[in-house]
Amino acid sequence: MPGPRDEVRRVLRRLRLLIFLSPLNQRQVEARAGFSRGYLSQIVCGNVDLKFRHLITILHAADIDPGAFFAELYPRRRSERLQQVLDGFLRRSRPIDRLLRKQLVRLYGLGLESLEELYERLDRCEDAFSELEAMGIFERETG
Repeated sequence: MPGPRDEVRRVLRRLRLLIFLSPLNQRQVEARAGFSRGYLSQIVCGNVDLKFRHLITILHAADIDPGAFFAELYPRRRSERLQQVLDGFLRRSRPIDRLLRKQLVRLYGLGLESLEELYERLDRCEDAFSELEAMGIFERETG
């Protein structure tokens, strides 16, 4: 199990990546957060102790939803089927440019957890259709 310092480094790595992928540059995020010049750099480099209020302020300044940020860092355990789907997608994906990567990060921040929930619901619907079919109540269209 990672220790507190390892977790802080992991949070800071993710924060640096999201700021890099943000449409705002680091100085703009710093200004929006109300930090003095260079302070954000000190925080993300680990030269200043990361405080929760700093993290929330930075996330808001960069227009990153804190809930999505923490859900990405500490996701619920994925179903095996969803993991297979995601792994297959990654294998088939071609390299993506920086703009597309930014858009994907935003979409990911907006709802990978929601995507998991949607997949689980679709899976339950599929099970329900199969049961209805077995009872002779429902027949799937082919074609």
